Amino acid sequence: MHNIYYTILDGSLLCIDGNNNKRIKQDLAIEFLKEVDKTKNNKIYNKGNNLIIKNSKHGYNVVIQGCTQFFLSKYRDLLDNTIKTAKENERKIQEKKHKGKKVSNNLVGKVGVVVAPIVMASMLVTTYLKEEDLSNKYSEGIEFEQIDNQIAIKEENNVVEETIQEEPKIEEEVVQEVIPSASLDIVDRSMEQEIIDIQSEYKDEFIKYGKKYGVSPYVACGLYTQESHGKGSNKGQIEHSEWEGQLLKVYNYDENKWITVVFTDTPENYKNADITITSKELTNPPTNIAAINIILAHAAYVLDTDNMFAILEYYNKGHGNFYEVMAAMEAGTGKTTREVLDNPADTSFLPYSYACGAGDPNYVCNVMQYVPNKEDGGVYIYRFVDDEVKLVSVNVESDKVLDDSYVKNTR
Repeated sequence: MHNIYYTILDGSLLCIDGNNNKRIKQDLAIEFLKEVDKTKNNKIYNKGNNLIIKNSKHGYNVVIQGCTQFFLSKYRDLLDNTIKTAKENERKIQEKKHKGKKVSNNLVGKVGVVVAPIVMASMLVTTYLKEEDLSNKYSEGIEFEQIDNQIAIKEENNVVEETIQEEPKIEEEVVQEVIPSASLDIVDRSMEQEIIDIQSEYKDEFIKYGKKYGVSPYVACGLYTQESHGKGSNKGQIEHSEWEGQLLKVYNYDENKWITVVFTDTPENYKNADITITSKELTNPPTNIAAINIILAHAAYVLDTDNMFAILEYYNKGHGNFYEVMAAMEAGTGKTTREVLDNPADTSFLPYSYACGAGDPNYVCNVMQYVPNKEDGGVYIYRFVDDEVKLVSVNVESDKVLDDSYVKNTR
């Protein structure tokens, strides 16, 4: 069996022939991966943050290390069919395993930072594969770059050196990360047709602005779905008047700089702002999606927090109402607001969301029910802290069903 390892390094695709520890030239590595994606009878496994494509007939094991980095890179389309098939396989396994219960799909695991921040990007469905004989096509005459130092290979690429057996295994040190876990009272709706349609129509916008402002496109899309279910003109339900004239400071990861955004119907009064957004412009879906990401990123900056649940609460409630909720939480739990904001998995403020008398008391849960991968790092956010990009991932456990009783109980 030929073991081929792919990874993303400094934004580029790196490929290692595991049988001789040589680097395969990138153009050939890309061509091979395209052929793999078209081949029938691949066995596809997800092991932690590694995707394994095994084909005994054609004699190869392909390992995509740090697969979420790969999925979100410019190379993701090379495995479009494979990713779709893997997700469908996972869905079937989970349905059988849980006997019809709605569960989260765990194909995509953890996201890491390469050079500039990247965010959850693949919105996946199903596929058909075309058969292609690869048994000898790439086994001889392959162009290599010699890498002599075995230690350097490990350090540069985190190459998995185990021989992949019928049930492939990946070294634990490669796939294990400590990710904080949060518990929410939700039912998974992330595979319902409603959000799939929204993802299909606006996937590019969610990815574009998620990358630009450091917010998971899955979270922004879940918010978009919850707010309007894709209906109406202002689909993010952004109250322009509430933000009128405020200077929102956010980090633009595309240009690696801080920028100022202003919601205003008199943009001529804010010529020094980097971006102005009028109420009319919010009726344009791409602008609306950009605005959602801007407000979420600004909330992270204002609150100085990695807690996406608190950020969503802030989005829904606004500044003053948010702190009313937190004051009620402090009185009820003895925790400080700062303690909650410093813990990305802390949701202890949710039972007090009704306290301000404004917004949706179940807002965070209502948004998160549309966010997939909740059992393996379903919440992501990037922040620019101390001149460095910081990524925070949070697992979300969803073992309860959200219904009207949740509101009644908290009251």
